[in-house]
Amino acid sequence: MKKTLRKIHLYMGLISGLIVFVEAVTGCLWVFQEEIRAVTAPTPKVKPQDLLKIGPTEA
Repeated sequence: MKKTLRKIHLYMGLISGLIVFVEAVTGCLWVFQEEIRAVTAPTPKVKPQDLLKIGPTEA
C-alpha cells in the first residue's frame, strides 16, 4: 500500500509540475512577445534616395 501511494504521489507530482512549467513558459512568452518579435524580426533595409540636397543658404 505504501509503495502504491508513493508511486501515485510521484506521478501526480510530475504531471502537475509539467503543467506548471508549461504554464510558466507560455506566460513568459506572452508577456515578452513584443521584445521577442523585436529581436527575431529582420531589420528593414532602407534604400538611399537620390534627392537634391539643399544647403543652408538656399533654404
